[in-house]
Amino acid sequence: MLPDDTSADARRVQDEVLRGLSGPQRMRVVADLTSFVHSFAIAGLRDRMPQADEAEIEAAWFRLVLDEELAAAVLRHRREVRGTARHDHST
Repeated sequence: MLPDDTSADARRVQDEVLRGLSGPQRMRVVADLTSFVHSFAIAGLRDRMPQADEAEIEAAWFRLVLDEELAAAVLRHRREVRGTARHDHST
């Protein structure tokens, strides 16, 4: 899906620039855009849930991007790993 706010001339320039990038440069663009979108989504969650702590924001993020069942599994696994990591560091 292409955005409607980009003119055909601007689209051609973007395409030329992207074609000129090396593989690693393209991956950097993807990583930067992914990071931006994640930050933007997290900011939106924080705005909608001002009283939420980081764990609640994290849970909301996973529910936003994954289906409910997978989000629950991921969150359960992260709690288990964090519990194990805390235990390992205390010995």
